[in-house]
Amino acid sequence: MVSILSLKCPVCGAPFSPGDDWCGFCGSILVLQTDHPRIDPRALNKAVIDDRIREYQKDLRSDPYDVTAHYGLGVAYYNLGLTDAAIQSLKDACRLTPENANIHTQLAVAYRELAKAGDQDAAGEMSEHIQYALRLDPQNVEAILLRSDEELDRHD
Repeated sequence: MVSILSLKCPVCGAPFSPGDDWCGFCGSILVLQTDHPRIDPRALNKAVIDDRIREYQKDLRSDPYDVTAHYGLGVAYYNLGLTDAAIQSLKDACRLTPENANIHTQLAVAYRELAKAGDQDAAGEMSEHIQYALRLDPQNVEAILLRSDEELDRHD
């Protein structure tokens, strides 16, 4: 039996193709990665994102254990430049699915934003999530890149 995987934007739910970095509908970054430049929130379809944030918040009022809603909120908030809110939502997603190396890695990317601004606590949190992601998936390319960047920063 053949199964078809439908890829959907975690922010707005629009379909996308494998290899896409940005959602063609709402303009959001699909996966938080180290090599993506920060998006100018003015370039986003903010009405769609705001609607989706309200939906996710409603979903969480009904089911506080909805990992998809926590993750979607984290990605949406990150795209809007709300790093602290993104971190909280991604932390909630990690707490509910601690075995997901990709969410730990994306949380590390969000912490990296605060660490670049000089927040030493964020640097420590970033490091812990990178380490955790690499224990779960030693071949996680994004976590390896983050670890390399972290080591380079340490030696500057």
